[in-house]
Amino acid sequence: MTKPVIRVSELVAGYPGVTLLERISFEVAQQDIFVILGGSGCGKSTLLRHLVGLEAPLGGHIDINGKGGPTLTDGPPQYGVAFQAGALFSSMT
Repeated sequence: MTKPVIRVSELVAGYPGVTLLERISFEVAQQDIFVILGGSGCGKSTLLRHLVGLEAPLGGHIDINGKGGPTLTDGPPQYGVAFQAGALFSSMT
């Protein structure tokens, strides 16, 4: 088994006064294909915002490449996400 590139342990994600995800834990090794799947409003985008450092966790720990979780004060991460923003057919008229 290869060493995980992303390790999330007991993550509590949300915003002040609103907890959306509780005790999320997973690992992603190099060359793994990892999918975040769920219905509308279940916290997929919130999880991604925490993984790229746009939001700080309310609890738990994110570790990327053994360097801890990303923060915007560290500069831009070497990876990113593309949010759907209306790219799904259900959002189109």
